[in-house]
Amino acid sequence: MIEVERYLSLKDVEPIRRSPGLIPLRREDLKGLVESPLLEACELLYDKNIRTLYTSANTNPHGMVTDRAILRIDFTTLSQDNQRIAKELGGIISKTNNPGNIEFCIPITSGTNSFKMIEAWSIEIANSFQQQEALWIPSIESLEEVLWLPLFSLENNSDDNPFGYFDEGSQMFFLSEEHYKKKKLQLQNRTN
Repeated sequence: MIEVERYLSLKDVEPIRRSPGLIPLRREDLKGLVESPLLEACELLYDKNIRTLYTSANTNPHGMVTDRAILRIDFTTLSQDNQRIAKELGGIISKTNNPGNIEFCIPITSGTNSFKMIEAWSIEIANSFQQQEALWIPSIESLEEVLWLPLFSLENNSDDNPFGYFDEGSQMFFLSEEHYKKKKLQLQNRTN
């Protein structure tokens, strides 16, 4: 574990009450989906094209710190190398409640309840993964598919097109222009 200064307690972190598993349309959306001790790690994962499904590092509604910090990612959309890394890091693959998820947990005790310790732990995990293709980003062939896509919320899309981003060249819809740019970069890298 990385040794860091301990000065901000998790008691200062309020829980974010949003549905787990929402697809962030842009990197900046993570700020509204992820609690601050885990935000930098989730941004690193997003930049590596790894989808975060759920996080927790906060107080509960009664003002008590929860018993563990959790970082859960989508195991099914990890590259083979990243699946191997996730297992080596000790992630627990859920077979019942959330099949296809892999979860990393750190117990929160009096010695590990600082914001900085949880932040450092999660960044260490995120830095272990490799860059990969964004297998979790859907590309959609029709507007009807966009509207039926689970977890897609028109109210969350502030791009010019309220239905996502339409690429004239491929005739495909993407949930956001940022998703389109990630996919386009992947295609360019494949052809180079």
